[in-house]
Amino acid sequence: MKSFVSYLICISFSFHSNGQVAGFNYIPLEFETLEPEWIHDIYDSTIIGHVIDENPIIEFDGYSHVVRSQYTNPRYIVRDDAVYLVSRFQFNNDIGGAIVEKIDLATGQPEWKTVFDLRTQDIREYALNIEIKDNRLVLYCIYLNEDNGHLATMIGNGLGFLSRKEYDIDTGLLVQQTTPDTTANDIVLLRSPLYDSELHFLSDTSIQVIRLGRKFESGSFLVIDTMDMDGVRLTPTYTLSHELYLDWEDVYGIRANLFEKDTFTGEIYSIEYFKPNSQGPEARTSQLLRYSKYHGREIVPFEYSNYDNVVAINIRQVTETHLIMDVHKEDNMGSDFLFVDKVTGSIDRTISYAKQLADGFDLFLYEDEVMVMNFSKIGTYYYMDIYKSVGSEMQLLKSFKLGFPDYIIRGSSLHMLDDGDFLVEFQYQGRQNGLPRGAFSGIMRITSEQLGLTTSTKEVTDITVSPFRIYPNPASDELYINSNEIEPYSVIIYDVMGRKQMSSNDHTGTSKINIEDLPLGQYYVQLISKNDSYTTKLIKN
Repeated sequence: MKSFVSYLICISFSFHSNGQVAGFNYIPLEFETLEPEWIHDIYDSTIIGHVIDENPIIEFDGYSHVVRSQYTNPRYIVRDDAVYLVSRFQFNNDIGGAIVEKIDLATGQPEWKTVFDLRTQDIREYALNIEIKDNRLVLYCIYLNEDNGHLATMIGNGLGFLSRKEYDIDTGLLVQQTTPDTTANDIVLLRSPLYDSELHFLSDTSIQVIRLGRKFESGSFLVIDTMDMDGVRLTPTYTLSHELYLDWEDVYGIRANLFEKDTFTGEIYSIEYFKPNSQGPEARTSQLLRYSKYHGREIVPFEYSNYDNVVAINIRQVTETHLIMDVHKEDNMGSDFLFVDKVTGSIDRTISYAKQLADGFDLFLYEDEVMVMNFSKIGTYYYMDIYKSVGSEMQLLKSFKLGFPDYIIRGSSLHMLDDGDFLVEFQYQGRQNGLPRGAFSGIMRITSEQLGLTTSTKEVTDITVSPFRIYPNPASDELYINSNEIEPYSVIIYDVMGRKQMSSNDHTGTSKINIEDLPLGQYYVQLISKNDSYTTKLIKN
């Protein structure tokens, strides 16, 4: 078994990495058009030079294989002026431990860093969740041995058991670890997050396990268990079968693999979308399901208007009032974001996005607007792009050019700090002949001004949306816009539903816009120059 897994690993690694050696293409991340407060690259020198026995030419390089492409839940913890994060070693389909770090929030420098490395052992531990408890950083893992198959776990079909590691948050010392008693009665089997398994902490002594799966005779199932901290089931398995029955010989694709827990009510929502092989768009269907402790399974009325080019419908977030979904379309036709009423299932808002969503992205809500990160390329240089919704469309908010060619950059998440600054997770990798060369991950801190956002909830009389200045705000009859660009710019004002209220072109320098005829309320001002597009909120009083 072990030799076969190693063989698969070597083949996969050679294909993806082109025979790379230690540290061969690591370049610290730099931008031409952005100076972050700090950048923290994630790597560890202790895994540089690890040789695969069957192929001595191939080595772990430390930089290229600590990849945050699959994240813990939460992705990281911000507490007491520090960031705690866990990054898995991921050598293709093998997992061999993780880097655990505490980072100073002001400087980005590690306060401590520790590594657990299991590549030379017969067990693997797949990091799932992190929490801070009793002055310890607790890491919850799937514990695997050779019988459970760590390769299968990485591709989303392996089983394991709950284990824990506890680190002192001041020193990083491992103070306690537990391994499962696999002979215990009624021990809960876990699957990797790639197979849609999540842990949710109910109390200091109990954990809820939620997992989706597929039944090849009749669709999909959802399993909800409760276990103690040793992984032993506390209540009988709660299994709920979906009510969508399929002819599996005609299945083009079924995406019943995303669900979200409502932290406000404790309910669980899942979305199921079915697309048959032989039938037309009219045969496609989806259903939204809600699960609760006292009411069991409920079907929430939900109907998306156009299934013609849909690949999948996914639930991304749950707010107090809405489910935030994305509709992923085929053939590079972009995506829609939906604000779906949790009670009625009605679609209260649709936001169109012309681009495909980047892998591993995390949707962020800013003042009820959707923000996502993507990338673009001009010549041999890549850009990290940040989009924000304006009414019914996504608009480019900022675009940051990498400081060196042929490296692709992917932003994966935004997190807003208490002072209005943002933490941005990223991945970047070299390119050679169109193929990736290595993969590097990290986190950085940037200001709201660098993103082109205002974060104060107080009334303001002057807003700077670089390279523009807009004043006053709130405004009554006249709005002034000042540009420090030479190029002319256009002004478009939308209402909160995305309907264009007024527009004008060919402005330069300082311009006066008459808004006397606009009704009182909230609007969005979009400023478009030859090089970029900027958007900010306007209050008419």
